[in-house]
Amino acid sequence: MLNARPVILETRTWEVQAIFNVVDGFAQQRGLSGLNPRPMGEVAFYAVAEVINGQRMKFTEPLRLIMQQSPSGYFLFFGRVQRGKGTTRRDLLRPGTYVIAVESDYYLPYEQPNEVIPMADPTQPIQIILIPSVAYPYPLTVKLLRGTLRHVDGSGMEAVTISAIADGQRVQYVTGANGDWVLPLPYIAPSDHPPQNAILDVKFSFPNDPEQTKTIADIRYQPSMMVTVGLQSAIVGQIVDRNGGGVAGVVVEVPTLAGQVVTDEEGQWMFVFATQEADTTIDAILANGQQQLFPAVVIPAGETRYVPRLQLT
Repeated sequence: MLNARPVILETRTWEVQAIFNVVDGFAQQRGLSGLNPRPMGEVAFYAVAEVINGQRMKFTEPLRLIMQQSPSGYFLFFGRVQRGKGTTRRDLLRPGTYVIAVESDYYLPYEQPNEVIPMADPTQPIQIILIPSVAYPYPLTVKLLRGTLRHVDGSGMEAVTISAIADGQRVQYVTGANGDWVLPLPYIAPSDHPPQNAILDVKFSFPNDPEQTKTIADIRYQPSMMVTVGLQSAIVGQIVDRNGGGVAGVVVEVPTLAGQVVTDEEGQWMFVFATQEADTTIDAILANGQQQLFPAVVIPAGETRYVPRLQLT
């Protein structure tokens, strides 16, 4: 009779190293979906830097924290991380203090500084409130103010704070790299005599100069409508040669306004300026110094004007 060999079973228990209580800031403010309304869409966590002696040491490549979500919606981190598209490992994130970034489908990017991993007290989850981005699927009953801020060359104006006081509540948004913004406003019930708080001022504060602000006054908002607020005007066009091909590298100026832009490979250009109604001249300057003026271009205030192709002779 053969002697049966003993079977050795090995089990491992991994302790939770961090717990994140992530909530939808808009739903929480409006009292929707309970005390801790969970965010919509995918939410990803990254360790982007280690804090050593108070100094932030940025990683060359963020480490994605592999999460498990509990039945109640908490995000649990058991120590597994992933660098790039590689395999997951447990030895890449040593115990220490880290900057944790949160990216998601419908919310602004978020950073949580100085988080100790593993956390000292797992019974005290790390609280994160996500603020909706312009992609957030707001309910149809929510009144929205939207807009875009751009530099002279058409690129997005980042880190501008847009704020307003509506129905006694302060709402604000900070622009990202594309310059888009949105303000969700309290619902105003329809009536024959709209209340005074259905009229508001929208304030724009710029990052390079905190004292520099611009205000668009007396914006009236009605129930179940979306209003686009235009702080800026724009001219969009294309410079072409005699054969209709785009001309790259042409400097485009508007003599009555500051700044200049340069056409791209297809000869296209955009010039953005503060909201005002203008009857102006466009000045196109080639690299060889050849210059051509295109007068009497009318730009309505707060709008984007697509001008006809400008052909250089």
